[in-house]
Parts: sequence; C-alpha cells; structure tokens
Amino acid sequence: MSRPAWIYRHRLGQPVPAASLIGGKAHNLARLLEAGVEVPAWIAVTADAFRDIVLSRAPLPEDKREMARWQSRVREDLALSVGFEEVLDRSLRDAGLNDRLLAVRSSATTEDGTAASYAGQFDTVLGVRAAEVGAAVRAVWASAGNAHALAYGGAAAPMSVIVQAMVDAEVSGVAFGADPVSGSRDMAVVSAVFGLGEGLVSGELDADTYRVDFSAPAPAVAATLVAKPEAVRLLAGGGTAREPRESGGSAAPEPTLTTEEAVEIARVARRVGESFGAPQDIEWAIEGADRRLRILQARPITTLARLPEGERRVWDNSNIVESYAGVTSPLTFSFARSVYEDVYRQFCAVVGTPTDQVDRHRHVFANMLGLVRGRVYYQLLNWYRTLALLPGYSVNRAFMERMMGVRQKLEDPPELEATSGKLADTARLLRMVGRLVRESRRLRTAVPAFHARVDAALAPLAAEDLRGWSPDRLAALYRDLEEELLRNWETPLVNDFFAMIWFGVLGRLVETWLPNAPPTLINDLLTNEGGIVSTEPARRVLELAARAAA
Repeated sequence: MSRPAWIYRHRLGQPVPAASLIGGKAHNLARLLEAGVEVPAWIAVTADAFRDIVLSRAPLPEDKREMARWQSRVREDLALSVGFEEVLDRSLRDAGLNDRLLAVRSSATTEDGTAASYAGQFDTVLGVRAAEVGAAVRAVWASAGNAHALAYGGAAAPMSVIVQAMVDAEVSGVAFGADPVSGSRDMAVVSAVFGLGEGLVSGELDADTYRVDFSAPAPAVAATLVAKPEAVRLLAGGGTAREPRESGGSAAPEPTLTTEEAVEIARVARRVGESFGAPQDIEWAIEGADRRLRILQARPITTLARLPEGERRVWDNSNIVESYAGVTSPLTFSFARSVYEDVYRQFCAVVGTPTDQVDRHRHVFANMLGLVRGRVYYQLLNWYRTLALLPGYSVNRAFMERMMGVRQKLEDPPELEATSGKLADTARLLRMVGRLVRESRRLRTAVPAFHARVDAALAPLAAEDLRGWSPDRLAALYRDLEEELLRNWETPLVNDFFAMIWFGVLGRLVETWLPNAPPTLINDLLTNEGGIVSTEPARRVLELAARAAA
C-alpha cells in the first residue's frame, strides 16, 4: 500500500481489505485471486483518495438538485495533485499496465454487496490509454452522483476506482452460478455476445443464453441462440465501437460458445460461488486464438437472498385478472379466497371425490388464491393438487390441463399424493362420468331453479336502502346470503365443468381433424356465442377501435 493510502495492489497471501477501503468490486477481485481464479492485472484507487482529493475540495451537495453541477466540477475542473499523479503512474508501471489499454471501472464501497449490486448505476470507461487514466478516474468519481444511483441507494457512496488491463475479447458475457429467476442451485445460466461485454450489460445487444443443468451426473446444456449482427470491439487507438459482424446477417444464428465452453464457464461460476459462500454473478471474457477464459468481476446474486425458503409457489393470473382487475383490497380478497375454498370443496363432492380426501387437503382449498402486491393470483401448484383429486387425473392429465385452460404445461408439477392407482382411478372416472351424465340431464331444470333461488334471495333487497342498516344487521344479511346462495352452488359448478369438458373436446378434435389450423381457431369457433356479460368490455373496446380508425 502506498502512503498516503491512495493506491492498492493485491498480492497473493495478503489479507483482503474491506470494501470500505477498496470498494465492493475490488474486494471481490482480490477474493477471486485468492480463490485461484485468473483475473486480468489491476490496481485500485482507494476510497481514501476519493475523500482526500474530491470531498476535501468539492463536498457533496446537500441538495440533490445541485448534484449535476458537482459532477461537472469533478469531471472537468478538479485538478489532481502532483503527488497523486506520481503515485498513480508508478503503480501502473509496477503492475505492468502502463503500456496497455485499460478499463477504468467503479468500485463504490456499497457496490457488489450481498444486499445490493448497484449493477449499471456507476460509470465505466473502456479502452483508456495510460496517459488518460487521470481523466477517466475523475469521470468515475463523478458518477457517484448519478441520479439513478442516488435513486437506487438513497445517498452517494464513497467511490473507489479499479484500473484493469482490457481483455480484447472474442466472446464475453455474464454467468449466474444459480438460476436468478427460479432460484434453482442446480441450474447455471450463461449469457454470451461476440466481442466485449459492454453491449450486453448495457442492454444494447441481444445475447445467446446457455442453461446448464447440473442435477444429473453429466451437465446438460440447453442453448437459445439469437441473431447477432453487431459486436462491440476494442479500437487499437483506444476506446470502443459497435461494429457489424461479417457473418452477422446469416439466416441461422451463429453460436458464441461451444457446449464445452458453456459448461466450463458455468463450472467456474459455481466454483466461485462455493468459494465465496453464496451463488455469484460473474462477468467473463474469452481471449485470443486459444480462447482463454478470464474472469473480470464477481458479485452475489442479490435476488436469491430474497427467495423464501420452503415450499415453492407459482403465481399465475390467467383467467382471474378479468375478475379482479387492478389493485384488490384485503377485504375483497378474503371474501374471494373463502368463496373459492367453499365452492371447490363442493365441486370435488359433486364429481365423487371421497370426503376424507377433501378434508385431508383442506389447506389446499384454503390457499387456491394469493394476494401479491395488491393483485389476485392463482396459486398454480394448489390447482394441480386439486386436479389430482379429480377422478381420471392419473390417466389423462393432459386433457384435464387443457380443460382447465392451462396453455403452458408445467414441466415440474408438485409431487402429488396418490389418491389411487391407475386401475382404481379409471373406475372412479367411469363413476364420475355416470354422475355427470345424470347431472347434465338435471341442468335443464336445475339452471332455472338456481336463477329462481338467486332472485328470491335478492329481490326483497331491491327496495332496501342498506346504507341505513346497522353493522350487525348487515353482517346477518351477509351470513343469510352466504348460506342460501354460496352453500348451494352445485348447479353453476356442473355447468362450468361441462363448458370446460366441451372446450377440451373441441381442442382435441381441432388438433386431430385440422392439424395445420392456427392455434386461435378454437377461440374463433366460439366467438359468436352471444349474451355473455363478461364479453361486453372486449366487444365495446373493439367498437371504440373501429370508431377511432374511422
């Protein structure tokens, strides 16, 4: 460490300094070196230099509206002391960086931590010549006041700066040692572009995605390739530029990585995570004709820290967002959840599910719905558990999914309790068919009787002004309506079930008889059905569109 402590260069075997001195990104680079990972040569301008050179002469403004002026002063007017420039030049020579093109990158003391990553919030300057490092350092210092960084973290953080040898990458990208979406520790995700990774991390270029599954003894790779007509390249005289690729316009996307390379990068990401004690998000680059892998940085996957432990939940709002559009109050949600619980217990009784099985799954019926940030969703896995209670699930799951309106098959449904074997389930299915045939014959009289019951329960209230009723009287009315109507909901359930059955049958017939038909044909065949109140909003929107077009 130089004196004053303005520059840091890590040497193997030394204790890794705290992020409060060299920032989160440099702290993780030192840990990578200690873990035996190959990292391009680097030094760090410490947070002490930021305090001594910047804050002592240009304190951060208390009013954030003055921040842009502060940034301009640091970038353009702040003179570096002779002593700092001498220390910086000597450190670049000692690290062998004085004749290289360099990457000058932020390493704020709050950056790349376990709670917040600050990814993309501060500035990076690529392709910097040694003579220009001072100006690039000032630019990164100034980015401590970036408006989006302040919005992300609430306050400007002390800024350390990394000066690192540029890797003239053939291919580069990011890799997650665990799936950042599902949280699966068995799945690593690698994203790759040709050239430098600047186009990927900025979001300007599309990337190939390689999902590497480590759940089996031999890793399995699923690749999603995209067209990559451009790449960000390092310019010989300094700086970078987006350039067209010679083969970028070919019909079939060219893969950025071989299967072996994707697995190697995924393995390194997982090994870094094991060394650091938590899954990591790494930036990597492949350099030269020998396609040598370099690791440029590592940070914790912060989203994993927020994933709850325990049972997996899958939320889906298909088929319910129309009923509960917008933000739903807790009172409305508690009513809806109670109704769904009661109605679907009745439904299982109608189709012949044994009472003891329904009672044993009462927690499933009680949690058919969820309220997530004020929006109502289905708890999809509990829907699968409810389907499994119906006769015939074990012998014809695919048809039942279609019948229930499931468009995308759930590849890893929850483990379901075996209610019976396939032979016994087939017998239950036949008994259910008999029940439904009987119920279908009753619908001609049951539907008018249901409407009559609803009218009889609601008609006396038409002339009442409920605003003047006492809370106790209103509660008693609610309980009476609940007992009279919701406890006798079998007729709508049977009617809906037949609608779903015939929708499933229609879909199966269209697939069999018209294999080349567009997937929307099933819905098109049903669009002339009239008199359905819930279709009115869509119909009126179409009318508005026609008027606007005219």
